[in-house]
Amino acid sequence: MEKQDKALSVLVEMGYEFKFAKYMQDGFELYKKFALQYALFYFIILAISLVSNMVDYLGIVVDIILTPILSAGVLLTANELIKGNKPHFSFLFKGFSFFVPVLMVNLLSAVMTTVGLVLLIIPGIYLAVAYTFAIMFVLFLKYDYWSALEWSRKIISKNWWQFFSFLLVIVFLNLAGLLLCGVGILFTAPVSMCMLFCCFEDIIGGAIRNHQINIQV
Repeated sequence: MEKQDKALSVLVEMGYEFKFAKYMQDGFELYKKFALQYALFYFIILAISLVSNMVDYLGIVVDIILTPILSAGVLLTANELIKGNKPHFSFLFKGFSFFVPVLMVNLLSAVMTTVGLVLLIIPGIYLAVAYTFAIMFVLFLKYDYWSALEWSRKIISKNWWQFFSFLLVIVFLNLAGLLLCGVGILFTAPVSMCMLFCCFEDIIGGAIRNHQINIQV
């Protein structure tokens, strides 16, 4: 962990190049390797969301607790794909193995962002963008919740406006998916997650590799 911290500290100090187009393209290419499985997985997520929202408050519980866990499975699968492995469909549910840490970092991120929005809108928007990498710090580098949030914030803040633009494109991409009778989200949601993963893998993974630290997920 000390070596990881050193690598990340250098990244914060020296900065890095944000490769907008590369992350979009690499994410799409990564998605294509598991396209049918991703579509089926998100169909299941969409079905669960629709059914749960028919029951009072159940939809909120599912969105807060279940959705982040399922999203973690997408990220973990993307990590397997980028390493050249061929995971089975069941691997998409591996996020449940990280139930507590994923839930905690998601809740802390949501609370901090909400407080920022309530006190003043700009801090809330800043934190919403700055915490983008937090869940991946928990999944792939095994950081605790607060450390994951802080490293994500420090690193993303170096190129905050570029990250903001990147996330804005992803938001509009998913809105377009929803406008296509909702079916398009089966494509845009996993593509978006793959793009975010490729961004993390290049920036954070690159810094780790430069310091010759072997990470096992």
